[in-house]
Amino acid sequence: MADEVVEGCDVFAKSLKNQGVEYVFGIVGIPVIELAMAMQKEGIKYIGMRNEQAASYAASAIGYMTGKPMIVIGGSSEREQDKMGAFQEYPQVECSRLYSKFSCQPSSIARIPFYVEKAYRNSIYGRPGPVYIDIPGNMVMAQVPEKTVRYVPQCPPPPRMCAAGADVKRAIDLLSTAKRAAYGQCEAELKTLVEGALQDADVVLLLGARLNWILHFGAPPRFRPDVKIIQIDICPEEIGNNVPPAVGLVGDLKSVLGQFNEELSKRSPKFVFSSSSNWWKTLNEKLEKNRISVQNNSEDKTVPLNYYAAFDEVNKIIPRDAIVISEGANTMDISWMLAHSVPWVWEWGLPSRLPCTVGTMLQTNGYRLPIVFIIINNNGISKSFGEEVFNSLEETDRLLSHPPTVLSPNARYEKVLEAFGGNGYFVNTPEEIQKALKESMANKKQASMVNIMISTMADRRQQAFSWLDSVQPSKIFKVNSCTDTNTRSNLHVDMFIPVITYCDFADIHSNMTGFMDRVNSPRGKRKIVIDRTSIFYDLMMKNKNDYFYF
Repeated sequence: MADEVVEGCDVFAKSLKNQGVEYVFGIVGIPVIELAMAMQKEGIKYIGMRNEQAASYAASAIGYMTGKPMIVIGGSSEREQDKMGAFQEYPQVECSRLYSKFSCQPSSIARIPFYVEKAYRNSIYGRPGPVYIDIPGNMVMAQVPEKTVRYVPQCPPPPRMCAAGADVKRAIDLLSTAKRAAYGQCEAELKTLVEGALQDADVVLLLGARLNWILHFGAPPRFRPDVKIIQIDICPEEIGNNVPPAVGLVGDLKSVLGQFNEELSKRSPKFVFSSSSNWWKTLNEKLEKNRISVQNNSEDKTVPLNYYAAFDEVNKIIPRDAIVISEGANTMDISWMLAHSVPWVWEWGLPSRLPCTVGTMLQTNGYRLPIVFIIINNNGISKSFGEEVFNSLEETDRLLSHPPTVLSPNARYEKVLEAFGGNGYFVNTPEEIQKALKESMANKKQASMVNIMISTMADRRQQAFSWLDSVQPSKIFKVNSCTDTNTRSNLHVDMFIPVITYCDFADIHSNMTGFMDRVNSPRGKRKIVIDRTSIFYDLMMKNKNDYFYF
């Protein structure tokens, strides 16, 4: 009897199944179609997409909710045609190494299980991250004797890593003597507290968070210059990045925090940070100030709405166990007020804050997914023009007169979903938002999109620090006036102000004073178009007059 043979696609599918893979998102073409069908035969659920970027977004979302990093599988040209200019020939493995923890191409069909297990293990061990497996076209349908294939069992969970006992004691000693301690990982429920605490904290406990741009590199003015940091990270190379820690502990958080609790239980008297301390009083005052600020913005239902008012209406309707995926600048930053949400960022997408690509959105109806898409639509990116101002520039060269943040006014994004069988709503008022969301939540068989129009000038509430305030606090952008009279004439404005250069704080006052003198000259009110990122923007918004377009 002849030896039984097995195709490469079946070996690959079974290897993925052995490692616990449950879902695959992708776009198929010859010969990858056979690979996707082999996966389904193994019981792996396949979700077809219209765009590779959308497929990776969807896989990332599943990975976030299940705690499993993403495995990227790419087809490539046949190996015997290497360096011959084969169809879509490209050094995919080499390119992927820059963006993944592990990148490989199996050397043979029989060795596929080895590479799949190694990729999966690399993705979950240490700091989790994506991996890439490249499959040459000739491996998909080629056959080998089944007895030559050695399948590999599922790799065990990552081993728990504990920190050195002496370092744990030093960390507890430091926390016990801290007068103004702060915790630094920023889950949603602690975000406001942490943001208020970091500025004045003398000791910061950093749990897996990195001192990168998100935490202002651990630098003043966001942190005290003499702050002592207790840093816990599973990656040794991350310890001491940007700020040398007072105590650095390498290990997974669950194990190290267990060591902390064990050490604390041995100490007498029991360590308790006094809730009656001045530090707690200061933090509570900041919390109350933030709460009132958010409440005031949320209760301002003037149409067009601001961000907070729009989110307030959303918060009233969506269920407490909803998973909220947020994207965009202000939309993402402010969506923390949906306090029950799972904080996660889905980057990029359609303009005006649609948290997905078109490919993801269109597939929701094909699989009967009752997802509710909410667009916070301000006609642009950050700030924009209203329809009246947009139309007033009809006779100008829009490639020059429209700031880069301006997009088409009142774009009807919901119509795209409607074209593929979903439900769309275009809303402006609190009542319209509530009605649209109630209908959307009641529909369990179709996706819905609620396109909420807000003010083109809506913004976050005043922040104590810019997200880039660190390292070089003495630098700020300077704005130079445009002297091109033709440009000013075409725009029907007196001045056009683009952002250009850097200057020191010492130069700002004189520049600002001269600028405002020109604006408030005896000629009367003057029309100005100004880039939102200029140093004059905040001042202008505090002194709104009808000579400011935005």
